[in-house]
Amino acid sequence: MIRHCVPAALLLLGGAACSGDSGVPAAAATAAPVRVLGIEEHLARFRRDLPAVDGLTSGAGSPQALAGRFLRAIERSDSLDLARMALSAEEYAWLYYPSHIYHDPPYELDPETFWLLIQGNSEKGYLRVLRALGGRRLEFGRLDCALSSNVRKPLREWHHCVVRFRADGSEQARRLFGSIVGYRGSYKFVSYANEF
Repeated sequence: MIRHCVPAALLLLGGAACSGDSGVPAAAATAAPVRVLGIEEHLARFRRDLPAVDGLTSGAGSPQALAGRFLRAIERSDSLDLARMALSAEEYAWLYYPSHIYHDPPYELDPETFWLLIQGNSEKGYLRVLRALGGRRLEFGRLDCALSSNVRKPLREWHHCVVRFRADGSEQARRLFGSIVGYRGSYKFVSYANEF
C-alpha cells in the first residue's frame, strides 16, 4: 500500500502523519493547535517578578560621563560598578524593550530571547575588556557615537561608540562597549559588547 505522508511538523497543527495504517494514535491526529503567545503576553510573563520602574538608577549624567566612569571602573577592575552602569532587568522590561523596534512588527523578538542575547554578549564583552585593560592607567579623552533609530522617544540610544583614551600613556581609539540608552537625564549601558 502507498502511504501519503505529511511532514511531522504538521502534527503540531493537528494533522495526521500518514494516511493508511500509520500507527499514529487517534489523539495525535485530533490534537488542539499549538497556541502562539503574542508579544504583550510574553512581556507580561517576563515582567511578572520584576517591580515596575520609571527611571534609570545608578546611571551617569551624560554619555561622556558614563564613558569616563566606565574607564575608571575598568582601571580598578570594579565589576560592581560595571554592573550598576548597565541596564537592570527591571529597566529593560519596563522602559527599554517596550520602546525598541524588536517589540513591534515586523521584528517582534520576544523579550526573554532579546534579554538573553544582550546579557550573553555583555558578559563576554566586559570580561574581555577587563582582561585587556583592567589594572592599567586609563585616561578618558572623548566619546564619539551615532544616534540609533532602534528606540522610540522619550528614550534615546547611541551606538557604534568609539572611546578615545590613553592606556599607560598610549593613545587608543576603541569600541569598548555596546550601546548607551538615555532617559530623563540619566544614561546607562545596554550592553558591554565590544571589539575585544
